[in-house]
Amino acid sequence: MYFLWSFISIVAISAALPSAAAPTTTSFSYPYELNTTAPDAFYLHIASANPLIDGRNVQLRQTNGKGSPQIVVVDATSPVLQAKMENGVIYSENRTLENQLYDLGPVSHLKNVSTTISSSLQEFYFQNATSTTKATGNFMLELIGSNAVYGLYHKVPLEVVNGFIICQKGDYWQLYYNTYLQTPPNYDACEYVGVQGTIAPDLNS
Repeated sequence: MYFLWSFISIVAISAALPSAAAPTTTSFSYPYELNTTAPDAFYLHIASANPLIDGRNVQLRQTNGKGSPQIVVVDATSPVLQAKMENGVIYSENRTLENQLYDLGPVSHLKNVSTTISSSLQEFYFQNATSTTKATGNFMLELIGSNAVYGLYHKVPLEVVNGFIICQKGDYWQLYYNTYLQTPPNYDACEYVGVQGTIAPDLNS
C-alpha cells in the first residue's frame, strides 16, 4: 500500500510566542528532517480566516475531571499544549524549574466520531495510554521550506485527502482530524484550518 503524509506546519524559533501572536520565521539550525522524534518542545497555533482564533495557541481542555480525555481546543482558559514527539507519538509536557521537559502523562489520540463510506471525522485528544486506549502515532516532523519550517505529517492511504478542521462549541473551538476520498464534507459551524507551530529549544542551550 502507498501512503502520503498530511501535515501541519512547524516554525522553528527561539521561544514560545504569546497566545495571540502570529508565528514568525527565524532561521534555526535544526536538521533537515526530524523524522519521528522532536528534540525540543513544540507549540501549535491555528491558521484561520477567523480573526478570533487565527494565531491562537492550541490548548488542552479537560472534559470530565482528572484523568478524562483532554480535547484539543482554542478557548479562554485552558492550558496551552506544550508537546514533544517520540517515535511518532505526541506527548503532553511541562518543564521543571531547571527548564527540563517531563511527561505529564497524556498522549495523542484520534477517535472516530462520524464515519461515512467516503469520509471520517476524528476527535483529536490527549489521554494517558492504557492497554485499551493506545496512543495514536504515525506522526513525523520534516522540513518543508527554506526558513526552517517543519511539517507535522500523519500517515494515511495514498487516495485519501486529509487535514484539520475546527468547530465552534459554544465558548470554545474544538480541533478535529478529517479524511475523505473526493468531496470534502460540510460540518455545521466548522472551518477547514491550517495549524502552524513553533519549536522551542531548551532555554539553557
